[in-house]
Amino acid sequence: MLNEVIEGKRKITVIIEDPLGNSAIISKKAVATKLSKEEAEKLNTGMIVFDVDKSELAHDVSDNVKPLGGD
Repeated sequence: MLNEVIEGKRKITVIIEDPLGNSAIISKKAVATKLSKEEAEKLNTGMIVFDVDKSELAHDVSDNVKPLGGD
């Protein structure tokens, strides 16, 4: 499917929910839409937010992750 998108044979919609404003899609076709206050309040915030189902991960290394500055 991704190859079809790259080749222009299939269209997709990409939605970036980024409360910190660090993400962007650089394109003349990109459309920015402001969220309502209610929509913004529902977003997860923080430096990094991973919202995944661990059962869907090909490689889960989360048990090996240690805090910065840790031993």
